[in-house]
Amino acid sequence: KEKNIVIPEGVTVIAAYTCKDFEELENLTLPSTLVTIEKFAFYNCPKLKTVDFTRCKHLKEIGENAFAYCEKLEELDIPNSVKSIGMHTFSHCDSLKQAFLPASLEEAEKNIFGFCKKLEEIDFSKCTQFKRLSWDLMCACENLKKIILPVSLEEIGNGTFRSCEELEEVDFSLSTQLKRI
Repeated sequence: KEKNIVIPEGVTVIAAYTCKDFEELENLTLPSTLVTIEKFAFYNCPKLKTVDFTRCKHLKEIGENAFAYCEKLEELDIPNSVKSIGMHTFSHCDSLKQAFLPASLEEAEKNIFGFCKKLEEIDFSKCTQFKRLSWDLMCACENLKKIILPVSLEEIGNGTFRSCEELEEVDFSLSTQLKRI
């Protein structure tokens, strides 16, 4: 029934299902020592509005469904240490409007932003190691208007932009290594 959680310094892993279904959680602060957020760690925290990643200097992996169904989450600024984001990680975050992805990102599995109804922009431009937009990565983001793709992108997977009915601009200008759409 906690509204605010500050994970203490020294914690390196937030285990699977740790705060799943914490219905009153509104604000989450993560420590600088965090390396991994495992699957379903904060799944279905419908009132979670802010996740403070600012101290996270060592976070490498965010597991599948870790923040799925966090309906009040409005913005993501994922730290520049994250290399991997699991499938469905931020899916059904109905209030999410913007997502800024870090230069360190190498892999994002399918449907990480699926069904984010208010998501308007995704910026991959800083992702210098990111090679593939996986299957259904952002499907059914009905208000998505702009996507900026990275220079390192080689492949766009099946259905990546499926049901993104308001999509106005996919910026390929940096994607000089693109081989498959």
